Amino acid sequence: MRKEQIYDLIDRKVRHLPYYVELYVDYKMSDDRAKPNTLLSYLYDYEKFFDWLIAENYFNGSVKDIPLSTLESLRREDITSFQNFLKRYTNMEKRSSRNRMISSLKSLFHHLSQIEEDEDGNPLLKRNVMAKIEIRNVKPSPREQAESLKGRVFKSSEESNNFLNFVEHNYIETIMDSHEKEPVKKRLIHYYKRNKERDIALLTLILGSGLRISETVMLDLDDIDWVERGARVERKGKEGKTLVHFSERAKDKLYEYIQIREKRYNVGNKEKALFLSLPTGPNAKNKRLTKRAAQDMIIKYTKWYGKRLSAHNLRHSFATVHWAENKDVFALQSQLGHNDPQTTQRYALIFDDTLREKIDNMDKND
Repeated sequence: MRKEQIYDLIDRKVRHLPYYVELYVDYKMSDDRAKPNTLLSYLYDYEKFFDWLIAENYFNGSVKDIPLSTLESLRREDITSFQNFLKRYTNMEKRSSRNRMISSLKSLFHHLSQIEEDEDGNPLLKRNVMAKIEIRNVKPSPREQAESLKGRVFKSSEESNNFLNFVEHNYIETIMDSHEKEPVKKRLIHYYKRNKERDIALLTLILGSGLRISETVMLDLDDIDWVERGARVERKGKEGKTLVHFSERAKDKLYEYIQIREKRYNVGNKEKALFLSLPTGPNAKNKRLTKRAAQDMIIKYTKWYGKRLSAHNLRHSFATVHWAENKDVFALQSQLGHNDPQTTQRYALIFDDTLREKIDNMDKND
């Protein structure tokens, strides 16, 4: 959804909510205090909350007419009832979803009680019940984390290699066969040809090492150890740089990129950044590829492949494949730079369903 469409939807929703919600939205939109997508999600939360107030007879009238006095009359047990309602009768079974709802309400109530004033300079909301509500952040279990990853990773070397082969050999053909307009096709193919070696090297490196996207774009030329086949990166809680090994295919693709890097990106030997971006304007200079640009690039290729994945999903894919082929949680923990082995164990749980499916198929064959 384009930004203009989001703003239009925000305007339409605000018209059906109490006036003080509009005060909150106006404040947040000034000086970009909140992103449009965030505000829109807040408005969906407020709609649900105010509808609940009407349904539970806290106010007899329309949502738009709910006065501040209704909010001031709420007690802690009322908010608890609302939380129970979310858990039982909505799609917010997960605590994280309910926490997000409570967080958005806390933001609104705080604004009305601490920032907005009436004509006498007094707080617009005299009593803030949400200040008494605590948000209990519960870290998802490894099994819950594994469930959230299913469908958002490559589960085998074959799947990862199929994706990399698509980017290297079938991307242009897929664009040409698409229903995109000709100017769009030409632009996509133009940038692909200019950055092909760089993009393939970066994708192969993450899928062949499990590096974080931030670690990847911050690599310098001298961070690559060709003999040990590894990249030296700085990791939280570690002194100095840690050598993270990468695959033979990643080594080959990095080498191919290095061969064209200086000439293609018009840089001398003083530029140490490994991954570079092409200038976007007449006076712009080649510089280190940004994290945002790298993330956008990954999403672009995976969308065209037909399996939209983020940069972090590629890191998860490496971990999933590594576990499937090695079953060594401690080696994987070291490779990924995890402090807690439980974080690493989630990758083993991804294959629970796969194992059950194999057993079911054995029963069928009997």
